Amino acid sequence: MDLQRYLEEQKKELAERLHAKREELREAGRWVGGPLPLGYDCWRGMLQPNPIESEVVKTVFKLVKEMTVQEAFEKTKEMELTNKKGKPVARSSLYRMFEPLRVDIYLGNKYETPILKEEDVPEAIMEKYLKWKETSHQ
Repeated sequence: MDLQRYLEEQKKELAERLHAKREELREAGRWVGGPLPLGYDCWRGMLQPNPIESEVVKTVFKLVKEMTVQEAFEKTKEMELTNKKGKPVARSSLYRMFEPLRVDIYLGNKYETPILKEEDVPEAIMEKYLKWKETSHQ
């Protein structure tokens, strides 16, 4: 029984160290894993704008300023915009682009590699982003 408790403590301690290290890397502007946001590549742990994908992101945000997300999705299909794997941009990918954390990345606040300017972000999405930033990072 003591061995099991010891192993559980070691597991918990290791998880805490890993979490601390990831936070340290994030603070330093390093990408610590997970799917890369559309518009970026990872080079030596740092997010770098991908010029072709960046244009896709800019186009999507421009479309959403002019129409609904559903209409923008239909338009991306017509324009044959693609994701990282060369497949058509999925509706779920569009919605993911507008999540506050992604908007933070696209504006360059998280990793200092902006693709968008604040005026490129539709008002409703910007309001949601600012509210998120206010409540979760202050």
